[in-house]
Amino acid sequence: MHIKDAKANMHWQFALHEKENNEKIMSTPAIFNRMPGLDVGSNKRRLALIMRRMQEHYPSQFDFTPATFVLPTEKDMLQAAMEKSKRTWILKPSSGSEGCGIILAMKFKDIPSFVMQSDYVTQEYLADSLLIDDKKFDLRIYVRSEEHMSELQSPYVI
Repeated sequence: MHIKDAKANMHWQFALHEKENNEKIMSTPAIFNRMPGLDVGSNKRRLALIMRRMQEHYPSQFDFTPATFVLPTEKDMLQAAMEKSKRTWILKPSSGSEGCGIILAMKFKDIPSFVMQSDYVTQEYLADSLLIDDKKFDLRIYVRSEEHMSELQSPYVI
């Protein structure tokens, strides 16, 4: 829906399945509820795969992320890692938010079976992470480059 009147100029994208009209969205001097292609960085599965690719190409610059596995495809690798480790692992739904669906497990056998049929990302739990007022946090910084916007035909695809 695009609203334009004397007081407002806004584009509101409803469902994720709705086809995005990037040219219309990006050319509107408006307030957006979401930017095209933004889910590339906010979807945990996609972000894990991007980070893994960066670790392969630039190992010394991307050595700050914990061991990460994408389920169900990497369940055997996760099982081997968990058997070697005495640490806690955190399992998060790939597209979840606000802590919904998070599971902590120390042993592979403690992972609920439904997780193995779902799209989850598993990482070594960072017990000593940086806190603000005794709370975990994340920073999400989005940058839009005007230089190549005319070359984009669709949202970023990874």
